[in-house]
Amino acid sequence: MDTKPNSCSEPVFVITRVFEVPRDLAWKAFTEPERMKQWWGPKGYTVIVSNMDFRPGGTYHYCLQAPNGMKMWGKFVYREISAPEKFVAVTSFSDEKQGVTRHPMSPSWPLLMLSTFTFTEDKGNTTLTVQWSPISPTDEELKTFKDGTSAMIQGWTGTLDQLSDYLAGADHELVIMRTFDAPQEVVFRAWTDPKVMAQWWGPKGFTTPLCELDVRQNGAIHIHMKGPDGTIYPMMGAYKEIIRPELLVFSGIPLDDKESPLFETLNRVMFIKQRNETRLTLRVRVVMKTPEAAPYIEGMLQGWAESLDRLASHLAKV
Repeated sequence: MDTKPNSCSEPVFVITRVFEVPRDLAWKAFTEPERMKQWWGPKGYTVIVSNMDFRPGGTYHYCLQAPNGMKMWGKFVYREISAPEKFVAVTSFSDEKQGVTRHPMSPSWPLLMLSTFTFTEDKGNTTLTVQWSPISPTDEELKTFKDGTSAMIQGWTGTLDQLSDYLAGADHELVIMRTFDAPQEVVFRAWTDPKVMAQWWGPKGFTTPLCELDVRQNGAIHIHMKGPDGTIYPMMGAYKEIIRPELLVFSGIPLDDKESPLFETLNRVMFIKQRNETRLTLRVRVVMKTPEAAPYIEGMLQGWAESLDRLASHLAKV
């Protein structure tokens, strides 16, 4: 960490971390909302809302939930993007309607911050440099910022620790959390009734002409997804654990055009009842892969995110 004046004579907080991953992967962790949702925030916090419009003038609007249940909203407004080397944003605390608000625990914290994220690659590793400075602070805000060095170090260290953990497993496991405006039993049925599942399964633009589910221990799964160009993508699998209506654990094995396995995932879906809503946590772990599987695994997060978007649209009509 370092503090030094910038061109506007304001102090700058700087923190640097080296990650043992290619720059493209580190860049995606900051610029794709589903990836950002996996790690953003101090240790112990989870991202429960992650909406991103990644372009100059666009925003990232998010909500963190603390271990005690407290919710904290925040916002980025992107000023400059030079992929995959750097992006600059004005960051602030926020509310549910994207308004700018004060720090919920430090009212004299600067209202707006200029945040610069720089990504430098060397021999397959990525150095991330974060620069943080207040924008047009009052004297009181400036003092709070200068006095907050230790807190900034602690907060950013915890956040980058979470990023490090995410990047270490980014090629092998993903976690997606969604809250659906539907009862637990209805959401569980959407995953276990083949007629219902066929209505939402698969990425945007895909259909599911074949959906056979034998929902019991070791029961078989046989699914065909059909892409917008007519290509059929077959998948097989089996149920490992079923606790109605709280948990599904099943394997998924996409097949190539010769019906040979491309890779295998172990999928754990938890359904948590929250009044009339359901909080869903999906954990997908790659347990086997072939060299040909790389592009499919690369697109796995987007595919699941779009599938869950389709599930949300389906449930809204029920």
